[in-house]
Amino acid sequence: MRTTMGRLATATLLSAALGAAAPAAADAGSAGPDFGHRPPGLIEVHAPALLPESVGYDSISNQFIVGSVRNGTVSTVRTDGSIQTLVDDPQLVSTAGVRVDELRRRVLVTNLDLGVGVHSSPDTVFRLSGLGSYGIDDGATNWYVDLAAVAHDGGLHFANEIAIAPDGTAYVTDGAAPIIYRVGVTGHADVLVRDDRLAGNGSLPGTPPNFGLTAVAWAPGNLLVVTKADGTVWRVPVGAPAALSQVALSGGLLTFVDDVRTLPDGSLAAISNGFGGPTGAVQTISPYNGWRKATVTSTIVLNEVLPTGITAGPSGTTYVLFGHIADFGAGHPSDTFTLRKVQINTD
Repeated sequence: MRTTMGRLATATLLSAALGAAAPAAADAGSAGPDFGHRPPGLIEVHAPALLPESVGYDSISNQFIVGSVRNGTVSTVRTDGSIQTLVDDPQLVSTAGVRVDELRRRVLVTNLDLGVGVHSSPDTVFRLSGLGSYGIDDGATNWYVDLAAVAHDGGLHFANEIAIAPDGTAYVTDGAAPIIYRVGVTGHADVLVRDDRLAGNGSLPGTPPNFGLTAVAWAPGNLLVVTKADGTVWRVPVGAPAALSQVALSGGLLTFVDDVRTLPDGSLAAISNGFGGPTGAVQTISPYNGWRKATVTSTIVLNEVLPTGITAGPSGTTYVLFGHIADFGAGHPSDTFTLRKVQINTD
């Protein structure tokens, strides 16, 4: 979320952002400014108060895709830092999770309301929860599904992160309820699993009571989900979701994980947004015995707070998103956000 939303809720919520004066809406332009010499692997983007919380990558067009907590838009970002609005759907209030489906030339995005969006409403804060599918080349709407209606319980909800299976089925975590949704390629949705264990042990200040589910990834035949509230990892067999089980984790603790990226060797790179400390980090998690066990094999400490997204990049690289959400929460929204390449060694 993620506000520090666990992808969103986590980062924005964490600050007094909910009570801060709303900055002007950002309008993503077509050309990036000249920031002068950039260090290798650093992409700086000029987009006032855009507040992107998640990021994906399309290797075919060689562009990153970001959402916007403030505007509810979806934008493309080139490696030179230029940005262009791709999706401006009036149904979208705050866009959090972003996943690129290159095979089907679409981008999936979660829609929610944390109370900080330009189009936020008291009636939809922690009530709005949806998933949209859009053409990655033209931004055209394929479909939109109301996941709060699918939950059908009248409770608090916000769609958070997304994993896409090889057959195109999308699996979406709910940041305010212990639910994982299953959404087919045409937009038909149902509840895959609802289990209190997925809420995590406890909740973060300023978040709903069951705040927990954030990151999710696909592993053959299984979903791997991480609860932001306590850093536990769960393996959910999609063919028998009631048989979900906690992954026995060794080698370290996962702290405030916001997003994960599946690496080529099948391990996970997890981004911690530093909600519990001065800096964020990237941690590598390696599986054993079909993800029944796993070990934290490396931790890369970052020198900036509140990274909220992680994705593949050009030529198999890994990039981390810094949306500068903390600045917004402190009352001085940033005019820029950054994508930074990190070197992950899986040997």
